[in-house]
Amino acid sequence: MRLCFIVLRKLRDFVVVGLIFLVMIVICYFLRERMRAQIWERMMIHRLASEGENGLDPYVQGWNYAQGDGVPMNQNEAIRLWRESAERGSFEAQFTLGEAYSGMGFGELHSSKGWSQQIDHLEAVKWYRMAAENGYAKAQFRLGEAYNSGQGVPKDPAEAFRWWTIAAERGDSLARFRLAETYFTQKKMLIALAWLNLVNEEHISKSHFKRGLAEDYKNLKVKISEILKPEDIKDAKVLSEELLIQLESAERLKREEEPAGIVSQILEGWK
Repeated sequence: MRLCFIVLRKLRDFVVVGLIFLVMIVICYFLRERMRAQIWERMMIHRLASEGENGLDPYVQGWNYAQGDGVPMNQNEAIRLWRESAERGSFEAQFTLGEAYSGMGFGELHSSKGWSQQIDHLEAVKWYRMAAENGYAKAQFRLGEAYNSGQGVPKDPAEAFRWWTIAAERGDSLARFRLAETYFTQKKMLIALAWLNLVNEEHISKSHFKRGLAEDYKNLKVKISEILKPEDIKDAKVLSEELLIQLESAERLKREEEPAGIVSQILEGWK
């Protein structure tokens, strides 16, 4: 009799554990399904936020109107669509608005296709800053240019240098060239050459930022190479490689640093 009670108790415990296990499985299932639903909902919200009423990205639509691609050219509609996309968080749209209002971008669009947007440097800086603070390297370079020229913001060479450095850290060749020019002016030839070594020459040659930029790049490299000793040129190459390794590592790790923090640490021992 006692044995029967023991068996029944064990059986009861087994049933209780089984029920608890089953309840846990059911709870996990519903939690998983709820998580899937939430992920799907977020994806749909993001998709709707990045698409216009007809299902097309308003940023792309804006370019269609800017270039007259499949639709009549209409710069007001282009600006409206870019603004719509920019306000939803598109860094590219924010940058493009900066280009539109500064009159600096679009390659040959302004002259060849009749683009006549009124220049507004304050508005340009507003959009450049928005994209720059979100990590968009091209906008960071442009913001540096604004501080360097004093267009849309008070002229501030130190702030220009800071933004160029941030953009250079993220791989922008124009910013790296600007840093090389600045260090050359400061007679820090080795560091200037190190930055020049990291410039993408093809990017420079295709850039519409400034006429003759590719020639300026080559001339600056020749000038520095004529001033530096062979051993200094080798050291500049070593510094370039060190910068590149650290910057690529930081990008992979998505390291959060103070602006220009990585570069400042590396260059400290080379000044």
